[in-house]
Amino acid sequence: MKKITSLFFSLILFFCLCYSAIVVYGIKVYSFVDKESIGIDEQVMLRITLAGVGFFHDLKIPKMEDFTFIKLSQFTGSDFSSGRPVPYTVFEYMLSPLKKGELIIPKVYVSYKGLLYSSEEYKIKVSDKVRKVEKDKPSQDISNMKINNIGSFPIFIKSHISSNKVFYNQQIIYTYTIFTRVPIKKMPTVDIPEFEGFRREKLYTRKEYLTRINGVLHKAFEYKFALFPYMTDGQKISKIKMFCDKDVFVTLDDAYKFLGKNKYAILETKAFDVEVLPLPIKDKPLSFSGLIGEFDITAEVENYEVDLNENLVLFVKIKGSGNITSIPTVKTPFISGLNEYDTNSFVNFDKKESKIVGEKIFKFTYVPIRKCETKIPSIGFSYFDEKSGEYKTKYTEPIDIKIIKSKKPKNKDEKNSSENNKEDEIKKGENFYNKKYFLLFPIILILILFNKKFYKK
Repeated sequence: MKKITSLFFSLILFFCLCYSAIVVYGIKVYSFVDKESIGIDEQVMLRITLAGVGFFHDLKIPKMEDFTFIKLSQFTGSDFSSGRPVPYTVFEYMLSPLKKGELIIPKVYVSYKGLLYSSEEYKIKVSDKVRKVEKDKPSQDISNMKINNIGSFPIFIKSHISSNKVFYNQQIIYTYTIFTRVPIKKMPTVDIPEFEGFRREKLYTRKEYLTRINGVLHKAFEYKFALFPYMTDGQKISKIKMFCDKDVFVTLDDAYKFLGKNKYAILETKAFDVEVLPLPIKDKPLSFSGLIGEFDITAEVENYEVDLNENLVLFVKIKGSGNITSIPTVKTPFISGLNEYDTNSFVNFDKKESKIVGEKIFKFTYVPIRKCETKIPSIGFSYFDEKSGEYKTKYTEPIDIKIIKSKKPKNKDEKNSSENNKEDEIKKGENFYNKKYFLLFPIILILILFNKKFYKK
């Protein structure tokens, strides 16, 4: 009998655990690092994905003893691979090691609806050696660059821009690269000017590769900025200066050959003249707010059928590449049968190698005021397409909404409520006896009675 009783309670525990698993299912934490072995002057990218939850803002990175880190990007989306939309939020960080050895990236804990989740812990091997270039990523050959006299230098700096003729507020990619053919123990000091007349956005921390210049192998450290001109006519992108002293080099011999008796040397890039064109006046839409690039707009709702006692939530997303910070504020659309309650917006950036991409999401909350069938109208916005040189206006698709009678009635008179309560009690009783799990009670009762008779004998 004891075995039967223990088996019975084991089954109950099993079903409870299954139910708990079903309740907490819906959010998972995935993590990823792009490298597990790096040099002391390299970085590792950490990506954390929260699957099953969108618009998450409370991710806290624990204090790291072995790394410094900066946040690269945060973006949201939906995954349809399972046949139904599953929202997700992605966070990306760039980590720089503080010392050599086997360093630890600790777990990142996520608190969501009273439950605690965590990412994986990673061990990163950090050495002072230069990481070899992978075979599937051949070294970039820039032997045809005009090195002039600095080609014989053990370390030098070069720069270039993506275009010297742009429209007002159009993105320019500025790249500067430090080349060295001798080992160095620290990066030279680089003086970045203010770039007067331009707004600057850093694209990524650093890119490293090996290359041959005039037949000699060099290591390259590449940096990129996105510059947005806010003044027209002729503008000048200032020089970047690099300062080198003996502490930059690993050996004193290399330092002496380069510096001689000087304490330090100053190397600089060339300045660039840029022609900034004003935006055309012809065909300029009244709704144009200065957005330049390539963009699209979409709209979606949580539910197409809304209860009178519930809120309607509308999401409008403007996504693309260009000057993301100039994305205009979308006017709250008027929807018949609903009143505006609240509006929020936030911006996600993703700084890639050659451009800035991102999105601005607007969250509109409405309160239904009557039962009806209504429509969310098209929402439009205008921008200047830098490729075609023309203004464009795009619109969302209209969305049909149905406001239905409340399934959860509000407070009524006491008489009506008491009558309804009696009817509800009768219905609950009927439903209770009709449910399948009601059969469990006589089974439990039989087991208890059988247990008592067994112990009496």
